[in-house]
Amino acid sequence: MYDGRIAGPVAPRRPCRTQRERREATRTALLEATIACLVRDGYANTATRGIADRAGVSPGALQHHFTNKTELVSEASRHLMIELSQEMMQKAPPADLPLLVRAEQLFERIWEIHKGPPMQAAMELSIAARTDPELRDSLIAVERDTSAMVAAVGARLYPEVAGHAGFAELAATAFAAMRGLALLGYVHPDVRDRAWPGTLAQLMRLTADLERGNQVRGYIS
Repeated sequence: MYDGRIAGPVAPRRPCRTQRERREATRTALLEATIACLVRDGYANTATRGIADRAGVSPGALQHHFTNKTELVSEASRHLMIELSQEMMQKAPPADLPLLVRAEQLFERIWEIHKGPPMQAAMELSIAARTDPELRDSLIAVERDTSAMVAAVGARLYPEVAGHAGFAELAATAFAAMRGLALLGYVHPDVRDRAWPGTLAQLMRLTADLERGNQVRGYIS
């Protein structure tokens, strides 16, 4: 029987996720949990059970997506590099700024990323790969894909010099310098921070040479 009360608005139902969407959500949760565990515990102390717990899934569900720890951490590394590349594109300096201004802003942005947790996870894997042949082999393809992504991002952000001789080498030099300083920072963060301004100045000199179309010594034989 109608009791005279007026019913409130009915909340719209959320569409149910498809099986594919649920699968991708679980996979992403596992990859992000892996990165978090690498940062918190280091590679040696990161276990698949701990990753599953952090992701909120069962160990069986983890094994459904990834057969072993090596496959999981290498895919987590790939996932991390894709996210960082997308972040660099989204936070890129405005295209109407002079090249050197854009380059300096991007170098500073990438350097901040190198000091943060995502790169700590990547460093853990790189160091562990020295004594783990299976992990090393799995990371070779990830490193190759990462280099291709970096080149693609650089070409989109700096099209006026992307075709110059030495462009790819400058990008490789910048990343190598930042990785080295980031690694130093795990022991001496103050030394790392003092070294960065000089490193940035050198990278900017190389960028200026590239803009002028010069072949920087050591780039081209």
